[in-house]
Amino acid sequence: MIDLDMYIEGDLGIDSIKRVEILSTLEEKIPALPSVSPDMIGSLKTLGQIIAYLKGGDSTNEPPPDKPGTDDRDSIKNNGQQIVAEPVVATSTPKQLSRRRVKVVERPLATTDRTSLPAGRKCYITDDKTGLSQAIADELAATGINTVLISADIFTYKSTLPAASGLVIVHGADQATGSTDLANAFRLARNLGTDLLASAAEGRAIFGTVSRMDGAFGFNGRGVEHPLQGALAGLAKTADLEWGAVRCRAIDVAPTWKDQGAIAKAVVDELLNPAPAAPVEVGLDKNSRVVLDLVPAPIPDSGKTQIALQKNDVIVVTGGGRGVTAAAACALAAETQATLVLLGRSPAPVPEPVWLTPHTDETAMKKAILDNDFGPDSASPRQLATAFKKYMANRQLTDTLEKVKATGATAVYYSIDIREAASVKQILADVRKQFGPVRAIIHGAGVLRDRLIVDKKMTQFETVFNTKVDGLSAVLEATQQDPLKYLVIYSSVTARMGNKGQADYAMANEALNKMAQQLAARQPETGVVSINWGPWDGGMVTPALKREFERNRIGLIPIERGV
Repeated sequence: MIDLDMYIEGDLGIDSIKRVEILSTLEEKIPALPSVSPDMIGSLKTLGQIIAYLKGGDSTNEPPPDKPGTDDRDSIKNNGQQIVAEPVVATSTPKQLSRRRVKVVERPLATTDRTSLPAGRKCYITDDKTGLSQAIADELAATGINTVLISADIFTYKSTLPAASGLVIVHGADQATGSTDLANAFRLARNLGTDLLASAAEGRAIFGTVSRMDGAFGFNGRGVEHPLQGALAGLAKTADLEWGAVRCRAIDVAPTWKDQGAIAKAVVDELLNPAPAAPVEVGLDKNSRVVLDLVPAPIPDSGKTQIALQKNDVIVVTGGGRGVTAAAACALAAETQATLVLLGRSPAPVPEPVWLTPHTDETAMKKAILDNDFGPDSASPRQLATAFKKYMANRQLTDTLEKVKATGATAVYYSIDIREAASVKQILADVRKQFGPVRAIIHGAGVLRDRLIVDKKMTQFETVFNTKVDGLSAVLEATQQDPLKYLVIYSSVTARMGNKGQADYAMANEALNKMAQQLAARQPETGVVSINWGPWDGGMVTPALKREFERNRIGLIPIERGV
């Protein structure tokens, strides 16, 4: 339990996890307090604001967080086996674990009259340089909507645009997509989000993304040529949750459909359809319109599952030093006695000070840290929190390595930023020389920086998105010549559903899902699966978040069942 006395004054920082810890402690101390929804967490920056919110008063009596578009405009400088080419959604009900797969369902668009947008505002469309964006602009203009073609990176050199009523982000059919392109897409949505909400209050607003995967978001089984564009759907789904009054659509158009005018008409029909209740994701081909559904799927019987890994086979696990990925790594070690190569951000473990070892309670640990690390000098709450986090990470990492070795398996740990491709390549070259080729990859690395779209800084976006996406790209690049038996990607149910405050996380995990689809099609000899996990009963899920999930009838995945 966190020590509240240290947080009476001062900014709690942008880390929502710390705010959740404080809220959890308050709820435990005062059970009758109302709960705080996850989308409110990012706006409560001090204990005073939290208390005011819980009392039902105004929690914004202190300076507001940075406004979008003013913070960091120049800041841009994770042999026969069954192949799963689509995300598997692993969630839980309050009573039992459940598993679902994505199914493509054909569903025609209900014929309705098109609606319009408020006058005096502009609908911005990113120019894909293929003619499709211009065709969409012409189709919208024919209804009287003022349209403007813009470059996707316009906010890297302009600070503002005239008031918006709509934003359509179009990906070109033959255009490769990188992390910078998706950062620009997010920046557009963030900087125009307030305008879109204002336009919706005046009458209507639209936000759409147009990808060119296969007309079914990659689910036709042939793989995806440019998988990172799948992240656009994660942005649209999260915007739909955060901007309820704005009509949000993620539209995937088959690249084999070449009639720009017909495509533009179909896209505009989707964007200007006044029917409010419809799936956010819509796939379009010349002769079909599809949506995505979730259907129940059986959970594999672990007693009958044969893992095609031998003793001492090398398994690379990103983010496997601590948390739920580490728990799974320990279980896999017990099953296979393989060699686990754990890659993580935490420093390599060192022996714990003897003065800290007896303490397991957070309060006692912090007192010991104050007495021994800071001496008579007082430490700020942030300094103490940082020190505690460092010691806990060291303890958890040491525990993981000891558990793996206790199974008879080999465990080695490398402290690395997996976004750095050259470093990953060098480390895995060393691993290959010492232990042999890499046989399996589990990509579980990830971080959270929860804030609503209009409040999120680009540095936060880049940290979350690049850890997942650039991290996996670096590992795959470094293992191109290895005979991989398995690639297991830890994605998130946030990718499938969206989640308030987690646009970057939804985008990153959707990109991972599409990378999995691409790899499954290209490497049929490798067992590929992307697991869109729901919340686990552990890791970053604190008691406060657990109660919030329970109130929304979202069960947590027990650690032992998850692993």
